[in-house]
Amino acid sequence: MFPYLQHNNMPPVTVHPRPTSSSSNDSSRNDATTETGPQPIPERPRKRRGPTQGFQTARIVKVTQKKLEVIIEKEDMRATGPNAPRFANEIGAAVRQYAPLNKIRWKDVTDAEKSPMYSRLENMFVLDYDKRHWIKEVIENDMPIRFKEFRYELHEFYETLLDLPMAERKAKKHDQVLNQEYWDFLCDYWESEAFKNKSKRNATNRSKLTHGHCSGSRSFLNTQTMGLEKINGDLMTKNEDDDRFSTWMKCIRYESMNEKEKNRRYRISYNRAGTYSQIKIKKHRQKDTHEEISGSIAKSEQERSAKV
Repeated sequence: MFPYLQHNNMPPVTVHPRPTSSSSNDSSRNDATTETGPQPIPERPRKRRGPTQGFQTARIVKVTQKKLEVIIEKEDMRATGPNAPRFANEIGAAVRQYAPLNKIRWKDVTDAEKSPMYSRLENMFVLDYDKRHWIKEVIENDMPIRFKEFRYELHEFYETLLDLPMAERKAKKHDQVLNQEYWDFLCDYWESEAFKNKSKRNATNRSKLTHGHCSGSRSFLNTQTMGLEKINGDLMTKNEDDDRFSTWMKCIRYESMNEKEKNRRYRISYNRAGTYSQIKIKKHRQKDTHEEISGSIAKSEQERSAKV
């Protein structure tokens, strides 16, 4: 049948057609599909950002072999500068790792229990308590906030277990709670009447807040400081556009630039004010208008003096 496949010592090749009658198998497959219906595709759990553990900061300190600088002014009582977000994250990581969760209030935490938290921060950042004694006060004011936020995250996880009996809730400990005794204490505390009344009162007060914090781990003070540094020219580079700055800010910046920088700024402002020549014409027109006003004022003063 296929002579090019035959050989002298080989038998002739015969091709058998594929059977086409498979109606019984197809019908059974279709019946099974119609009975059960299409199987839904299982959804993958959404990948979310996990809690900050300080690995990146520790890696930077290990590679550079020096601690990170953090700016904390006495009049601000808040960390500012490029390392301020890392400093805030490290405080939260230290609280999550070392804070005792069997204490209802942060005031009940002893100095011995706070010591590992301070040691972790001192290993990462330059904290000179002797010259800047207010830094410890700043850390002490920030730790209760991180403690409260951590307890809130744990309570949110606990609310997903309310359909289970208490024994199973205590068995499903949160991953960030390192001690089972802490989790048992929190479960009993969240079921107390004192906590429920306090939670209801706090939820009512929180509902009155119209605008929440929306700058992430960067504080409002740090955002304001960075904005002032941009206005003063400390963080400005030649690649920054002028769209982010107002007209009066451009005038201040033009005064401190050399002639080459001025020409570059004129080329950038082509789309807004026209060509370089048109800008010069506008400036001449403003100058002429100013001279006309000055001349009219001088003329009116002369007429007034002549009448007198």
